[in-house]
Amino acid sequence: MSTSAERIEHAPGYRTAVRILWIGAVAVPAFWFGEMLINAALNGYVCFPGSSPRQTVASGWEWVIWIRYLLEAGAAMLCAAGLIVSYRIWGESQRDRIADPLADESVGRTGFAALWGMLFSGSFLLAVIFDFTITMIMPVCT
Repeated sequence: MSTSAERIEHAPGYRTAVRILWIGAVAVPAFWFGEMLINAALNGYVCFPGSSPRQTVASGWEWVIWIRYLLEAGAAMLCAAGLIVSYRIWGESQRDRIADPLADESVGRTGFAALWGMLFSGSFLLAVIFDFTITMIMPVCT
């Protein structure tokens, strides 16, 4: 059984973990949203430069394809990192809960936030994988 002094010592670490989880929960969707906006803007500029759409990428703009791939890879890495961090923090909170069933409520909140971090990161990782598959299959200007 832990004393109240030991519980107070645990709380700052868990608050830091929850802050990291919130950053991950906000950063992953924000980066994915930004990546989608940049891709749409680049594709719109390359494929619709005037009043009529183009069927192929304009000469000199082939680098847009590689920018799209880099953005997709960056989004996938950020989602995977968020998933790994959330899983590790969730595992730590579960070990602490098992070690001290009477631990303060910050352990439960951290575990709950970590579960949501895993849900967000995993869901957006699937979305990025599907989007990357479409990016690989479909030509830029269709």
